[in-house]
Amino acid sequence: MSAGSQVSAFFPDIAKSKLFWTIQFEDGQYIKWCNEDRSEVFPLWSTKSRVEATLKRVEEFEGGKPISISLNKFLDSWLPDLTEKMWLLALIGPVKIYLVGHMKQRKSLSG
Repeated sequence: MSAGSQVSAFFPDIAKSKLFWTIQFEDGQYIKWCNEDRSEVFPLWSTKSRVEATLKRVEEFEGGKPISISLNKFLDSWLPDLTEKMWLLALIGPVKIYLVGHMKQRKSLSG
């Protein structure tokens, strides 16, 4: 699947399943990282299989497990708790050793 077709599938996948997916580690922390500009990235996937494929390919995510977040819980609880500087990264799926995604600022997602 090309990066473009993965992007095109992301939001329909969410609309159909009503679930986002991310990675949670054994210590209860969710995956996130900081960019060079210090903005924080919180990755989301549209399917469990895409998270599992990423976990198999990225050593740094070892010990992580896929975890689902309902669309309602994400919109009602998670999104309001994100700070203005945190960006959401909709990770579409792994492409070789790179992760292809689409980023939007919180303001763009919440309207």
